[in-house]
Amino acid sequence: MLKYLNSIPNQFVDNLNLPLMRREFDKELHEFVYMSFLGFSIIPNIKILGYEWDPNEENYNVNDHVIRRNSNKNKIIKNMAETRCGVLYLDVEISAYDKSGDYKVYYIKKPIIIPIQDEHGYYKIKGKSAYILFQLVDKLSYPSIGAVTVKSLMPISVKTFKEELVDVNHQSYTVPIYKIQIFKNAINVLLIYSHLTITKMLNFLEVYRFIKILAKDDYSREEGYLYFECNKKSNIVVAVQAEPFEEFIYVRSITGCLLKLFEEYKIAYHNIDNRDEWMIIVGGKNTIRRGEYQHIFFNRLLDDVTRAELKINDYDKQNIYYLLRWILQNYHTLWAKDNLSMVHKRLR
Repeated sequence: MLKYLNSIPNQFVDNLNLPLMRREFDKELHEFVYMSFLGFSIIPNIKILGYEWDPNEENYNVNDHVIRRNSNKNKIIKNMAETRCGVLYLDVEISAYDKSGDYKVYYIKKPIIIPIQDEHGYYKIKGKSAYILFQLVDKLSYPSIGAVTVKSLMPISVKTFKEELVDVNHQSYTVPIYKIQIFKNAINVLLIYSHLTITKMLNFLEVYRFIKILAKDDYSREEGYLYFECNKKSNIVVAVQAEPFEEFIYVRSITGCLLKLFEEYKIAYHNIDNRDEWMIIVGGKNTIRRGEYQHIFFNRLLDDVTRAELKINDYDKQNIYYLLRWILQNYHTLWAKDNLSMVHKRLR
């Protein structure tokens, strides 16, 4: 009975996109490997200059790629079974200061072994045939309880929390506060933008015309604004236009995130645009360099492979800062998405 199943007429057979199912339009494996290495270019001391791909398996010699890990360097264990591989030669420039304080530049040609796929889609590795298993995964993001996660090399998970804000007139407002998950810690999402300082941050987040930061001991109230004072140890007041605050949830959320940022880190008003102060806050232990390294890590949250796969406007995926702004502006739309709909899935 089973051998006759493929003979049953199927009215949808002409709708099957076989080249798509066979991944015939995908890039070669070595191109994905190269794109992954490009992510290291976010570190100022590393430059990926290019690559050379040698798919000729006859040029691959296992003896050239054996790593000797035992004490007896003359004794090498080799697997003699057939393996079909090509070699990707990666050109890298590394610059750094040596122990003498001299600036040195090194050029490395790193060989990387990559399996070669045959005409039937199989890989031959140590005498065994292997093939790629495809997965049905989310195209862009997936919602969970109180969070939206964008798929990346390291998942970009933005969580929302409800907070009560009380203005100077003792009027209470419930607003969402966004935090981004960094390993086990959830930090205020605005810390990602701290290298810009507050004024440039508000401009980048497109709320500068609605929100103003004022000194608590020297400000006058204007009609049409709501005023929120930070805690007693902070001399900062956040002023926001009442109409956009009530109409747009994005404006409410940025206002709440700002208040929590100032309350948690107790920065003085005259330092809100002091980049060094923010680097110390982000890095901790009173070191600016540590904060700069932390921002290098923030930059790597969005890798090149994910950037190429994201099906959104190129403008909104230039780097992690643009992508995170897009997530915040579309948070509730992303969270309300039907996670089971095939429209939001892709093959991987």
